[in-house]
Amino acid sequence: MTKRFASITVLSALCVLLPTSAALAAGGTTTGADLQVSGSASTGSPAPGATYTYTFQIKNAGPDAATSAVFSNPLPAGTVYNYATDNGSTLPCAAFGNLNGGATVSCTLGDIAKGGAATVVVSVTAPQVVGTYGDTGSATSTATDPQPGNNSATVTVQVKASGGGVNKGGVNDTTPLPATPCAVLGNLSAPVGYYSVYAAVWNTFTLRSCSSSTQTINVEVTETNQATGLIDYDVVWPITLLGGANASTVLDNDFAPFNTAYTVGFTATDTSGNLLATGTVLATTPPPQ
Repeated sequence: MTKRFASITVLSALCVLLPTSAALAAGGTTTGADLQVSGSASTGSPAPGATYTYTFQIKNAGPDAATSAVFSNPLPAGTVYNYATDNGSTLPCAAFGNLNGGATVSCTLGDIAKGGAATVVVSVTAPQVVGTYGDTGSATSTATDPQPGNNSATVTVQVKASGGGVNKGGVNDTTPLPATPCAVLGNLSAPVGYYSVYAAVWNTFTLRSCSSSTQTINVEVTETNQATGLIDYDVVWPITLLGGANASTVLDNDFAPFNTAYTVGFTATDTSGNLLATGTVLATTPPPQ
């Protein structure tokens, strides 16, 4: 009787433990908000004193809402803060500390629903000292995060001396930028989420001037419904850039339908309508909450 009782006890314990162990092995969780941060820079090798941007995407993989989410970004030493935006608005963001180099950027993101995302763009001026600089952005919320290891991302740039051509007698043999209209589109993305009772698409891009002259570039963003072939969203956004400068922008479609697949097109033209650059990304809006 004693042996049979012991066997029954062990088997019962295994029956209790096995489901829990299987869930842990699969990495599953039933509560919390898994914030995931990724980042990029508009250039990997800015010149000393050049203006460029860092773009960080903060996504919530759920299963719960990320309540009172906050983004923090201590800038590298010597990096000068210009401004920061959260989904295109400067209102939620501010910088603290030494604004002339090494300030900490903070953005109040609010609540991020499961499947939602926020895009933070930080405009900076590169350090005057040549070298490699790592910039780390991180996000937290008041909800428990089951995977805190993916809450931050580090973007590295290498500040290089101006020029880059063959140095002859102390003069860099480089090709100057043309004075004609010239622009390049980069960092294209279209994260999705929720706005009020609607789905939202945050169309994100960086426009870089490859002209030596100040120019106004029109960037048209369209969302083509893959099911109907119709354009559900069409906005033209003019951007004025100094020669060689760049700007990152988020154009919000805050009234998108749910469960809809889009081809998002980005087109840059000069003021005469001449095509300068194009690009596309795909986006699918989330289901109703």
